[in-house]
Amino acid sequence: MHEEGRLSASDVGQLEFAAGNEWVLVSHNIKDFARLHAAWMSQGRTHHGMILVQQDKFAMGEQLRRLQKVLTQKEEHGMQNELVYLTSVL
Repeated sequence: MHEEGRLSASDVGQLEFAAGNEWVLVSHNIKDFARLHAAWMSQGRTHHGMILVQQDKFAMGEQLRRLQKVLTQKEEHGMQNELVYLTSVL
């Protein structure tokens, strides 16, 4: 979110911004965003998807390949309220 000037925003602020723009949020901050996802679901709030990436698990090229695969698979129906761990994508 560097281009949006949001690097210092809180996790909640990042998710609210992404949801308000109907963007899928991609983050290395697995623990905090997994908790936020659960909290939002229990509160009946909506987001447009989260993809959580374990930092240093894959080379950048492999991360991009897996991200592309997720987004291609979800393109038709979207990712509303979905949480995807990139490690589970083959």
